[in-house]
Amino acid sequence: MGNSGSNPSSFCGPHTQFDDSTQKCIGATPSTFCGPHTQFDDSTQKCTLIDVNSPCYVYDELKGPNGPNTCTDDSQCAGERRCSAYGYCEGDANSDKCK
Repeated sequence: MGNSGSNPSSFCGPHTQFDDSTQKCIGATPSTFCGPHTQFDDSTQKCTLIDVNSPCYVYDELKGPNGPNTCTDDSQCAGERRCSAYGYCEGDANSDKCK
């Protein structure tokens, strides 16, 4: 019976991915396993929640769901900006508090 036709990536373990160029399983970046509103903390090696209400919250508003500065919730607006009822980020980011 052999493994012909099998997907090589199915042989990779958890937190690894198959690299077509080397034909080997390699470690995936830990941050790829963190969910929304989380970030990978190198010191604890765990995903931690991000406070989306912090002036230090970073979000690239150019990548809004319907174009630049658009949003569906506050997590899609940088810093202390909030998502308006009209679907646009408004207010001041106040990121100068993070310096």
